[in-house]
Amino acid sequence: MHFGLKELDAYFTKHKQRIPPGTVQASLIAVDPKSGQILAMLGGRNYGASQFNRITQSKRQPGSIFKPFVYAAALETAYYSSTPLTVVSTVLDQPTQFKFDDLEYEPQNFKQEYLGQVTMRQAITESLNIATIKLAEKVGYDKVAELAQRLGLNEKISHTRPWLSAVLK
Repeated sequence: MHFGLKELDAYFTKHKQRIPPGTVQASLIAVDPKSGQILAMLGGRNYGASQFNRITQSKRQPGSIFKPFVYAAALETAYYSSTPLTVVSTVLDQPTQFKFDDLEYEPQNFKQEYLGQVTMRQAITESLNIATIKLAEKVGYDKVAELAQRLGLNEKISHTRPWLSAVLK
């Protein structure tokens, strides 16, 4: 993580919204993919400077936290679909209006930037909201909710609005 932070420091020092070197924070959690056991967890840059654990104490928008479930469900299509989604599967990242039940949502990407045709790899790397929702549509919202439940999230997760509206905000 130390080397990655040096790269981030260098990047943000030159960025138009300059952030002083040594102040960028990050967290890391390493999980055994077979058992789900946490192997390592770093909650920040320097425990001596701040004991705030960015993994366990940070407040995040639920949509961004839920995105990995969408991507995992997309990759799981390899087990049951004749046309599975892969990291090179594409969706169109552009302003889109989504309708669920009687509600309409017009989510936006960060800074309202849209990249056009993107791969699943690009969508997760850039944390693109619109592309993520379009992948969830392709997978099926019920499949995403089922995966989240299997992985221990609240069994009340619906296949439509409760988690999806969080992603869309």
